[in-house]
Amino acid sequence: MNFETLYHWANPTRRDSIRATGLEAGRDSTGRNRVYLDLLCDVDDAGEEYDIWAVDVSGLQVAEDASEQNLHPGEWFEVKGSIGPERLTLAHEGELDLD
Repeated sequence: MNFETLYHWANPTRRDSIRATGLEAGRDSTGRNRVYLDLLCDVDDAGEEYDIWAVDVSGLQVAEDASEQNLHPGEWFEVKGSIGPERLTLAHEGELDLD
């Protein structure tokens, strides 16, 4: 797959951690040691509930998400292992306090 940028959605409470350490593989329920990425940066769907991180995936091995939870084949992808903060740019900022 030949992509330069994919997107990762995350809870805004993780923003500082992601800025400091990047996207850590294995923080999801699949147990597959992957970071999951979206083809789209859909700000309307993210709304205030999520941050969306633009991820520079150039030079990384990107594969279609093979987890059972992938409900959108062709739109969701995975990278084995963690992704460092130098590859990340905050593309959409969600709200930290929605109460």
